[in-house]
Amino acid sequence: MRYKKVEDVIGIDISKDKIQQILSCLGMTIKTLDDATIMVNPGTNKHDVTREIDIIEEILRIYGLNNIPVHSNIKSTLTYTQQPDKNTVKESICQFLSSNHFHEMMGLSLIESKHFAGIKEMDPSSFVYINNTSNVHLDILRPDLLISGLQSVAYNANRQQNNVKMYEHGKSYIKKNGGFEEKECITVFISGKNQEDTWYSKDKEDASFYDIKHIGLSVLQKTGLHTWQENYETKHFGLEYGMIFHRGDLELITTGKVSPALLKKAGIKQNVYYAQIDLTNILKAIDGLKFSVKEISRFPSMKRDLAIIADSKTTFKEMVDVARRTDKKILKNIRLFDVFTDKNKVGEGKKSYALSFYFENTEKTLSDKDVDTVMEQIITSLEKQLSVFIRK
Repeated sequence: MRYKKVEDVIGIDISKDKIQQILSCLGMTIKTLDDATIMVNPGTNKHDVTREIDIIEEILRIYGLNNIPVHSNIKSTLTYTQQPDKNTVKESICQFLSSNHFHEMMGLSLIESKHFAGIKEMDPSSFVYINNTSNVHLDILRPDLLISGLQSVAYNANRQQNNVKMYEHGKSYIKKNGGFEEKECITVFISGKNQEDTWYSKDKEDASFYDIKHIGLSVLQKTGLHTWQENYETKHFGLEYGMIFHRGDLELITTGKVSPALLKKAGIKQNVYYAQIDLTNILKAIDGLKFSVKEISRFPSMKRDLAIIADSKTTFKEMVDVARRTDKKILKNIRLFDVFTDKNKVGEGKKSYALSFYFENTEKTLSDKDVDTVMEQIITSLEKQLSVFIRK
């Protein structure tokens, strides 16, 4: 035990004679090695004293905590992490997925190149080939995480595990511009029922594209992003259809339904929905992102419901954009709570949307006249810009 260590831990300079007296009274044998160090044998009755810090704890216990003066200055070690921290963001996303009943999986970085044969979007010259003497079939580093993930889905389906919710954190590898490029992603797979059947709730619905889209939206919000663009023209080789969440040129999350051709090739007989979260681009998007705090309004909000008949190609997002452009002061939120289609009641190629509009003013109590004026403006804008019909 070092005398200097005792001073560093306890915070005061206890004399060597006092330390040796305390240890002797505790029945410990002391052997002096030099002026700064002693060897202590705690004896057989102190089986839990095995380290230097344990000896110091015994000294402090006998010396008395009340005899340690409180210093006017406090020493502390500050830790600093560059923000945004990749591991923190990754762990946050993975914990969110795990808490929503997704199981984490781990696929091999090595894969057979034959799985990509016939896929025109995958250029064999971009593959990173490996001279794998232990298994000649695993000849490339995976250029995309979808194929290896589908192998896991197929493995589970072949063992009567048809309701699959899995995710994987991993990298893909390609040759590009004379060098190598690694892409770090989190991939998500949903197949089968969206929830397991239980005794109190059976006949669950099959998973759909909107389940995987919801995961994409939730992940973006989890990372602190609240504004992004949506593009329904995905170019991913393995998707029949889908959409991309992006901010400018940064593609953040790609979601969609895996193509039937790829499912057949993997031996999967049910639909699979897929999301690919680009961690590198997510970090770029949230770099420098600041959050703001504001006081909750002291004044009550008001709500108006509106039933709209629109063309089936008209989306809820288009209606939201028109409404928000019309009023930016008191319109706080828009919620879609019903969609209805019936060619006999609403017409061929038409949909009925039921929307709730929420209004609030942080400076005063709203009157019916204030809200009705804005609602008339929103209705006029919807009729002119989207050619909708208001059901009354």
